[in-house]
Amino acid sequence: MLDGIYAEEHKVPAVVICTEAFSIQCQNMARVHGYSHLPLVEINHPLSTAAEETMLQEAMRILPDVLKAIIEKN
Repeated sequence: MLDGIYAEEHKVPAVVICTEAFSIQCQNMARVHGYSHLPLVEINHPLSTAAEETMLQEAMRILPDVLKAIIEKN
């Protein structure tokens, strides 16, 4: 989340991707920093132990949401 906030502070449009297990923490962090409008896309948890194929499937699953968030920001 902080990377997304820092990007936004430097006028670089950002979409934050986080696992569902950390979604509430990310939303709270964005709110505290004044960036509750920052788009957040959730992926399945856990990611660190996921196989490469699973990670690719997750990327393809969230791609439409990420693209939609980027388009809506512009």
